[in-house]
Amino acid sequence: MSGELKEGAARHAPALGWYLETVSDEAGTLRRVNIRTLPFRVGRRQGLELVLPAESVSKLHAEIYARGQDLRLRDLGSRNGSFVNRALVEDAALLDVPARLAKRLLTLGTLHGQRGKAGITLRISQEDLATFLGVSRQVVNQHLQSWKAQGWVELGRGSVTVRNEEALRKSSAAR
Repeated sequence: MSGELKEGAARHAPALGWYLETVSDEAGTLRRVNIRTLPFRVGRRQGLELVLPAESVSKLHAEIYARGQDLRLRDLGSRNGSFVNRALVEDAALLDVPARLAKRLLTLGTLHGQRGKAGITLRISQEDLATFLGVSRQVVNQHLQSWKAQGWVELGRGSVTVRNEEALRKSSAAR
């Protein structure tokens, strides 16, 4: 889709309690669209819930649908693909920032972390985590500080130590 789902793409609002944010023009203007019906279809074709009149968008491009209490985005065979937070997806859960951050820390911990007595230590800056997630360093810091206060992580200069993997695993579940 030409407008990509950004941080906060699936959040509580009036109506069904969710909304979609897209970047709607070259200037990067943020557009918020309430999701009133599911499935919520996106494409160039008139009559869809969100019409994006750009050649890079297929006539029937993607849809947002419910699976249990979670929202998901599914690409409907579009030419150019669908993106969630700058990542190409075929079918993806629309997770909020804490869930995405927790999932990223767990994945990086498994792949690159050093397990020790204090937990799993990752040599990564908050700036790099923010870049991975497509959010600001301040947003990442806010969540990490909250988790630090709960004893889930320890923060060092250029490092994060995961002390409570189970708490992060629960936090990484789609909401």
